[in-house]
Amino acid sequence: MDEDHSKVRLVFSTGAELPIAETRNLGRADFEKNVEDELKLQYISREQIRIYVEDDGVEIQELETSKNGTWLISGGKVTKLEKGNRYKVNDGDEINFSKSVTLKVKM
Repeated sequence: MDEDHSKVRLVFSTGAELPIAETRNLGRADFEKNVEDELKLQYISREQIRIYVEDDGVEIQELETSKNGTWLISGGKVTKLEKGNRYKVNDGDEINFSKSVTLKVKM
């Protein structure tokens, strides 16, 4: 059995989790198994964000290829990500992709 080295998990509304062990890009293909509504999926870019998993924490950055925006919901504050900027993510935060799918951050 493989050992899980995930530092962060993104949790779908269904309770399904997307484990993230290292820095990588996320996009539509990462959501297809857990988002049944095709209409919602079409608004998520093929590559929408880059999630940085580093020793001192987790950050996200909206990619230039993102078409419909990404929002970080942290402590009741909603921040629209500006392309090129990195944003610190904490346990319990939420990431909204294109106003169609929201994932909860679990560390």
